[in-house]
Amino acid sequence: MKLLAVFFLVSVAFAVQWDPDEQLTNNQYSDFDYWSCQRRVAVDPEGRIHLVWYVMNSGLGTYRFQVYYKRYNPGTGWSQDTMLSADLYAANTYSKHPAIACDSNGAIHAAWGNGPADGADDFIYYKSCRPAGSGNGGWDAASTLLSGGSTVTERSCPNLSATPDGHVHAVWLEVSGGTQAIAYRERIDTVWQTQVDLEPNGYYKVYPAVAGGRDNNVHVVWHGRNSPSGYYNIWYKARVGGSWGALENASDGVRHQMYPSLAVSPATNQPHALWQGQEASGSVTRTIHGYRTGGGWQPRDTLSEPGVSYAQGTGQIIFTSDGLGHALWQGKSEEWPTLGQIRYSGRDVAGIWSEAVNVTDTGGSRDRAAVMHGGNSANPNDLHVMWTDYRTTNSEIFYKHGRPGGSPVEEASQSAAGRLPAAMVRGRFDSPGTAVLVDASGRPATTVRSGPNRLDGLAPGVYLLYPIEGGVRCRKLVIVE
Repeated sequence: MKLLAVFFLVSVAFAVQWDPDEQLTNNQYSDFDYWSCQRRVAVDPEGRIHLVWYVMNSGLGTYRFQVYYKRYNPGTGWSQDTMLSADLYAANTYSKHPAIACDSNGAIHAAWGNGPADGADDFIYYKSCRPAGSGNGGWDAASTLLSGGSTVTERSCPNLSATPDGHVHAVWLEVSGGTQAIAYRERIDTVWQTQVDLEPNGYYKVYPAVAGGRDNNVHVVWHGRNSPSGYYNIWYKARVGGSWGALENASDGVRHQMYPSLAVSPATNQPHALWQGQEASGSVTRTIHGYRTGGGWQPRDTLSEPGVSYAQGTGQIIFTSDGLGHALWQGKSEEWPTLGQIRYSGRDVAGIWSEAVNVTDTGGSRDRAAVMHGGNSANPNDLHVMWTDYRTTNSEIFYKHGRPGGSPVEEASQSAAGRLPAAMVRGRFDSPGTAVLVDASGRPATTVRSGPNRLDGLAPGVYLLYPIEGGVRCRKLVIVE
């Protein structure tokens, strides 16, 4: 007979085991994953990893800026570089600044800026993909115009997200004369709905990000002003229950707050933003995190080291299915005071961020980390990171794989075994909600759901119970013979 004993857990962030860096491109021309905080990594349910970026290749002639794509296929590895914007290149236009997302049905969606001039900021184009084969197959042959076709001052920096209902959500900056707005479109089934302009006015705004929650609500952030002048802040707007709410200031910083990334925690459906913020002096930038509860935006966290002169660059935030938060960005540190590395901090279920660490450690600068979790694949809590790296003689695309690993537990000081329900003795756990049970190596062992759960099949040892929804508390479970 197995006896279950429960200990209250002092919660800490998951340890992450990082694989070595992989150089994915090796070209005579420049490869970039700019700009800002667009999602440039997606993972489908079959475990395929999808990356987008753009190139500056003079060998293409006049229209040297084009969008490229490659895929990791389990069993065969990384595919070749493929020009995703080939049809628009043939039409004598430039393409730049792509974003990518995977929907709940496993389809891949990409959008990017396009135009007749090298700024590629006149139109937003789109393609979808049903991944097939061991190469890059499955993409639409022709690009679809996602934005309006009339000439405006600027359309730029598209971003994508998807919600569990299968809908895809796109945002971009649209400037028409003196009016600036965050354009939003929703794809339902195969039909893109009518464009909605968020906050159309004369105030500066740029670099939107979009994220959807498990409840299918939609959240959008960008940086800019809500007045004719002043410092930039991070602005937020949400569509809850089908209706867009009021504009909110997510940052309220003392100086410029810029380049936001956005994610929604699956455990709480709360939106979390990560951005680059200036301190009062204006000479040092920090990596800042903020999140919103039902009562509004909460006090901000500084993830990079406070009180030192190490500047931090832009980054991205995601949440994995176990409710843990993960932030990656480019920044300097005591180990590398003059050269930025890709840095990482993790947020545990109690809301505590781990100490920032460098996950790269080489010469040559690097920039613009993009990260995505494993989604609905067999490894949902893995991390997939790409960035532009200059350690070689050229700018190339690099990739890094992070795996949950190590024991995230701290030994609890007091046993609660005497207060366990009698049913626990029989190897049954009565859970008030849904949670992931994780073994001591950091690997998910099983998922428990509301009501009785049989745990007889688990090996004796230490496990962690991480809440996803319902009234579950973060606990340490010890199964002994």
